[in-house]
Amino acid sequence: MSGSSMLSFVPLHLGTFQRAPDSLLQWIRGWTNCPDLDPLTPEQWFTLGQNIIGGAKGEDGLWLPKYSTGTRLWAPPPAAGRPAMEQLRISRHRHFDCMHVFVCPRLMCYEWRRGVLKEADFVFYIPAGAREFWPKPMCEPLMVAVCLPFIRHFPWKLQRATKLLEMERSVRAMFKADDSDPGTVLCKLCKLLRKLDSLSPELVRKVLQVDE
Repeated sequence: MSGSSMLSFVPLHLGTFQRAPDSLLQWIRGWTNCPDLDPLTPEQWFTLGQNIIGGAKGEDGLWLPKYSTGTRLWAPPPAAGRPAMEQLRISRHRHFDCMHVFVCPRLMCYEWRRGVLKEADFVFYIPAGAREFWPKPMCEPLMVAVCLPFIRHFPWKLQRATKLLEMERSVRAMFKADDSDPGTVLCKLCKLLRKLDSLSPELVRKVLQVDE
């Protein structure tokens, strides 16, 4: 009514870290234990997002890519959520030992949310105003989906493990109930992941309470 465009209040073209305070990135770096973690640019969805860090020509003259594992942070604008999600799914099934964190405001989620939920091991939402790193002027909740690395034995994928579901519910409740830092719980999970491959399948099932 004041003459402003409605789209100015619905920034579909802006990624999470183009809108949010710097403290959001610092918070994610903290619980992932990756102090140099940066969000992927759209160009990097097809290179670093696929764990390609360069390459060289082989003896036969063909270019051979060089790969590196690690944690990848995807933060596409809502309008570009679908192509980012598709590249994340490709990368996840090519490189089993890489962790992916996908963050996006809950806008145009009909385009990309279903695909993200299929891949993610757990998902939580940060309501606008719940914490200083996602203040009330953001309006819509921020969706955070975490795709954990696959492990080398059964159950291979940790999605729907009882302990993981309990942790997901705990993190969601912490954002709604008090000012405690859910990052502490997430940090403990990331530390546990580094030990899973060294445990026997029977012990993994016991720790995570996974059904046969």
